[in-house]
Amino acid sequence: MVHSLGTDKVVAIRYGAWSSDPYYQNNPENVTRTGYYGIGTSTPQALVDGGNHMIGSGQIPAMVGTHVSNRLQISSPYKINLTGDIGSAGIDVTVQVLDSPPSAPNSLRVAVIEKSYDWPSSPGTNGQTHYEGCLLDLVPNPAGTPVTVSTIGDSQTFSFTYNATQVNFHPSFHLTIIAFVQNDVTKEVLQAGYFDGTVGLNAAKSAALIESSGSANLQGFISNDFSNSANVLLSIKGQIPTGWSVNVNSPEGTLPVNGAPQNIGVAGLDSFYFDISASPEGNGGAALITAKMMLPSDTSISETQQFSIVTKDVDVLVVDRDNGENYESYIINALNQTTYSFGVLPINSGDLTANDLDGISAIIWNCGLTEPVLTSNDINAVGFYLDMGGNLYLNGADIAYQLADPTSPYYSQYTRQFFENYLHAGYVKKDFTTLNVDGISGDPVTDDIKGMKIFGGTGANNLGTISGKWPNEILPGDSTANSIFSFFFAPNNIAGIRANHYSGKVVFTAFGFESIAEHSNRTKFAQRIMDWFNDVTSIGDDNRRHIISELKLYQNYPNPFNPETNIKFALPAGLENQKVKLVIYNQIGQKVRTLLDDIKPTGQYENTWNGEDDRGNPVASGVYYYQIKYGGHQQVRKMILMR
Repeated sequence: MVHSLGTDKVVAIRYGAWSSDPYYQNNPENVTRTGYYGIGTSTPQALVDGGNHMIGSGQIPAMVGTHVSNRLQISSPYKINLTGDIGSAGIDVTVQVLDSPPSAPNSLRVAVIEKSYDWPSSPGTNGQTHYEGCLLDLVPNPAGTPVTVSTIGDSQTFSFTYNATQVNFHPSFHLTIIAFVQNDVTKEVLQAGYFDGTVGLNAAKSAALIESSGSANLQGFISNDFSNSANVLLSIKGQIPTGWSVNVNSPEGTLPVNGAPQNIGVAGLDSFYFDISASPEGNGGAALITAKMMLPSDTSISETQQFSIVTKDVDVLVVDRDNGENYESYIINALNQTTYSFGVLPINSGDLTANDLDGISAIIWNCGLTEPVLTSNDINAVGFYLDMGGNLYLNGADIAYQLADPTSPYYSQYTRQFFENYLHAGYVKKDFTTLNVDGISGDPVTDDIKGMKIFGGTGANNLGTISGKWPNEILPGDSTANSIFSFFFAPNNIAGIRANHYSGKVVFTAFGFESIAEHSNRTKFAQRIMDWFNDVTSIGDDNRRHIISELKLYQNYPNPFNPETNIKFALPAGLENQKVKLVIYNQIGQKVRTLLDDIKPTGQYENTWNGEDDRGNPVASGVYYYQIKYGGHQQVRKMILMR
């Protein structure tokens, strides 16, 4: 049951006056309501105080700030209780008198509207595909039902049935029923109440980042806001790496993965939960599981919820931080054209901690148009990750502005320090209104990328006047950083940089990866970033020679481990005939095991530690550190032994 709105909320009904738009299937009732106010087809308009104030769409913010605020100070003479059922199409409304109402005629009108709907293609002539709050049926009709009760404390109850065929012409999972009492002389709405009817597919936990020796437990659910039961079809599909064990369980038993859709009944005002358990069984990779809820009468009407599980040993982790947009798909499509393995992890701000990122080889952190791009928790995690030798590509709109401009609402000394000391960037200004960039000749990441558009094409087209966001202008912040993109015909104005951060690397673009217009450029850029992270040189060499330019100590695999783990490292060119020493230490700095103490040429190497000390005795569970020294260079990483 939903009560009256009181004096602090507003509901909206969208009436359609254009008969040529097939979305408004019940066009006569829509036109009747616009004619009631004398608007006709002069739309869009917003009305307050029964039409005493008619406001154009561009003035709606002013309306909220003045007329609506004034209206909210007036107490209502009525209270409304409302219930609804999607199954029976039934509506019950009780109107109770709280204070002396205005003179008749006062009418109760009930509107059934669709909260939101996205057509696959535009149903009308204006190109619109997304609709919200649109009237589907007026119950019992546009004239409404007289409210005759007037004595304080008395009430009047009404029962209606909406036109199920009319309302369910899609049909929809998301309806809102609005009841309102209106004086037909002044046209004032005296009170309103609404009921949200939703059968929704959601997730209690949708993502996990784990060791390949670990496990993940995720949970989804179907919620039913209606008081009667709802029947749906639920399909579970998975892209699951070889060797993984994935199971989906529910109160009704095991649900098949990649099997036939299952009939699910959800009791009224209840939820149906299902649990996803996954064990990689030592096999690295990423699993993507998609739950799809469908109407049995029309399976084209559906909702989906994705679940992602990624092991830490993939070549690159794609952090999906674009606030529900689908911008990560551009990165996925590009990485699919490379030889690098990857997994996608959707997160909300602050979901990842420093410990979560320990052991990840490379991260593409995708921000899109998100505000704020990074919270203090995100900065802590990313900073620790870079200090431990991680590789990061950070991209999105207004990152530099948010972190480094004192006029930004998200700015602090802490964000500025991260921007300068970890991204190794300098800030110039917020908006650079050129949407073409050039790569830097000879640069290992952007050489021969010229005239690259960051608008239109097959990209997301989310920069410029369409969103009001433009790329920021930045510059290399210190001697460790180099420019990788300048703005078109403006070689001194920089849009992207790369930098070395201790043993790790950073690529930072002041625009989102998804805004790159051409798939070929997106693929080339992603390949080049990963090659640079992994010390692969490809400029002018189609055969891709592996030239190692610096000492690299990789995270051990698996980690945590039992009984043994592999430690991989790369020795740079130019230091031939130097001794390399690989040593294990415990938490208090005592040497446990010397794995290697020998002269080695440049190249990639791998050693195995079986969890024993130099005497062959098994060591206890705990945290250990492994250090490599080569010439005058050294690096340290952490690992965990679990007996």
